[in-house]
Amino acid sequence: MKHLLLSLMLCTTAYCVYSQNGDLSTKSNEDKDDKPKPHFAGLDVGMGTLLLDHPSDYPYWNVTDLNLSSFGFNFMEYKLPIVKQYLGLTTGLGFNLNSIKMGQFDVVHTSTIPGGKNDTLFAVQNTVQNYRSNTFSYGTLSVPLMIEICSKKETKKSFYLDAGVVGYWCMYGTWQTRGKYMNGDRFYNRVTSQFQLAPFGAYATARLGFDHYGLFANYNLSPLFKKNATSIIYPLTFGISLNLDY
Repeated sequence: MKHLLLSLMLCTTAYCVYSQNGDLSTKSNEDKDDKPKPHFAGLDVGMGTLLLDHPSDYPYWNVTDLNLSSFGFNFMEYKLPIVKQYLGLTTGLGFNLNSIKMGQFDVVHTSTIPGGKNDTLFAVQNTVQNYRSNTFSYGTLSVPLMIEICSKKETKKSFYLDAGVVGYWCMYGTWQTRGKYMNGDRFYNRVTSQFQLAPFGAYATARLGFDHYGLFANYNLSPLFKKNATSIIYPLTFGISLNLDY
């Protein structure tokens, strides 16, 4: 009889522990699923232009009307709900690569003021060598702070609208040229430097969409380059976004 009672007690205890653990696990999963989904993590692909004063004095920053291309990978996101799933604060972390078409201009980066000019970063036209590709690129690490309005807590079949500010750290700059010499040999040249890029900056952003697809527009609130390096330049970009859930 004692052995039977002991066995029943052990079985009851094991069942209670199992039930409690199961409830906790289910509750944890439910809590995780109940959290509203942000709309930042994913891929951004866009194009744009550089806005500056007296553009005719800086033809190398305006070789085409849409001379700026942008690719972004936003790999972290978090949403702090304010009014259930309908209103919240969204933040995260992302990497952006931006490329400026330079046409037939060679970038000149000097620590001294050349020829009485005020700029330490400028470009001169190359009349000898034709480039197949000539780009000035810079990479940034960005952190957004946006007010988000959406129709559902899940990304699927949800309308959303984000607006706010994105702060960024400019990690590096590169100037890359590709082409072919007159003797037929191909070349690829790459120079990596900070190129007088402002180390920190911010831009205003607006994002809207439905389900996993959306549109975005960004406008720099701070100049792209340091003071007196070149013209005061404000990038403007717009494009499409693909939101990812993970």
